[in-house]
Amino acid sequence: EGVKGQISGLTISITDSNGNVKKSANAALDNFNETVRAQNKSEDNAITLQVGTKANQSIKVGLTDMRAEALGLKGSDGTTLNISTQAKANAAINVLDNAVQKALDQQTTIGSVESRLEYTSANLTTASENVQSSESTIRDANMAKEMTEYTKNNVLMQAAQSML
Repeated sequence: EGVKGQISGLTISITDSNGNVKKSANAALDNFNETVRAQNKSEDNAITLQVGTKANQSIKVGLTDMRAEALGLKGSDGTTLNISTQAKANAAINVLDNAVQKALDQQTTIGSVESRLEYTSANLTTASENVQSSESTIRDANMAKEMTEYTKNNVLMQAAQSML
């Protein structure tokens, strides 16, 4: 059924070059399909995220194929789960249980990587704040040194003037 009935008041239509309306927005959205493919697919379906400044500071995230065919929910010929008999329904329940478990396992993997990235982000924020603080301390020290030098020179100049 797609998004039919979920979008209302939409005035978008698809027309051909002659100005004839070909499809309504709902019909176009119902048939919408998006496929995203990586340019350089990895052999193990993993993504490597660089999390530091050194070459070995990376996180490798293994991604499982979550398409319906890979989960056993749909055959390569387009067939879906058959529940016409009790035995087939029980088999379908097992397939669904396995699919849910795979999805939960993938969610756990992604969640742990997300936690690691948040930890890395917090560490980088702290490091950045520490660098800024150190820079400020160095500037303050340089300023104090310059003020001391200025005061010394000022005293020497006043002493020289008073001698004249």
